Amino acid sequence: MSLFLNKETIAENLGMFIRLKGYSKSSFAKKVNISRPTLDQLLEGQSPNETAFLKQLEKIAQAFQLSKASFLSPPQFEQTYATRSLQFSDHLAHTKERAPHNQKLLEDLEDLLDIATLYL
Repeated sequence: MSLFLNKETIAENLGMFIRLKGYSKSSFAKKVNISRPTLDQLLEGQSPNETAFLKQLEKIAQAFQLSKASFLSPPQFEQTYATRSLQFSDHLAHTKERAPHNQKLLEDLEDLLDIATLYL
């Protein structure tokens, strides 16, 4: 399968790869040591010739230790989710240990939250 004939697919997948890795176009071009206009051509699927296209794709693949063919399919990424955290009530016996001003602020905040739930 010719990579050059699939340059539009590679361009789309390369764009997703750049975004998923958190690079700007400029920072990505610097990392892989290609010019920004050349990167723009690659991302538009408009490389001037097959030799130049393969040379630039090789630079990108080497920078990330990937094969050139890995850009034929969308990049795989691991979705991570925030873990749940437990929230405990402030109505414990230790609340008497708080300074009176802090205790009043917490009680006022709890009152505000109770009022807010009426409107949700």
